[in-house]
Amino acid sequence: MNLTKLRAKRKKRRNSLQRHRAGAQKQRKLWRETGKRGHLRQAKKNARQAKRDARAIRKLNVLIARAEAANRPSPNFSYREFYCNDGTRFPDSAKPHIDRLCKEVLEPIRKEYGTVRINSAYRHASYNRAIGGVSNSYHVYDYRGGRAPAVDITCARGNPESWASAAARNGADGIGIYRGSNFTHLDQRGYSSRWYG
Repeated sequence: MNLTKLRAKRKKRRNSLQRHRAGAQKQRKLWRETGKRGHLRQAKKNARQAKRDARAIRKLNVLIARAEAANRPSPNFSYREFYCNDGTRFPDSAKPHIDRLCKEVLEPIRKEYGTVRINSAYRHASYNRAIGGVSNSYHVYDYRGGRAPAVDITCARGNPESWASAAARNGADGIGIYRGSNFTHLDQRGYSSRWYG
């Protein structure tokens, strides 16, 4: 079952848990006020269902945690961070390259400079044109042409030059330093390229 369905199922169970707990409280109150045993029976029935809901939620939490762990390229990054800024998902062929970029370059940078914010990653061709990106941008994840995934990052500490140095030490070879906009472009294109924007 995919993550979206698991989360929807958990939400439904949480709503059920709240409803049955509230029902149990209401029936206990009515039993105390009226002394009718039917209210007590209904309170117990609601309480049993609330317990079943709580158990189901615990199981769903485990499944969701596993699915989330499997849906990450590395411990501190998610695939969603690599989606186009208009919400478009990157091509599936990009996954192994994103995994490599995260493990070899982004995780070591995060360890050294704190939280890494991905400002821009995948751009489909029309989005890239709309924002004025160059036609052969590495942000257009076109693996038919063997293009490596690019990311523009900003870190919690340091500056574009220090992030670029850390990236170079860890296997990035396409590096653009943008001092004015406070970000660094990184990719693993297979040959050395440096520039300032």
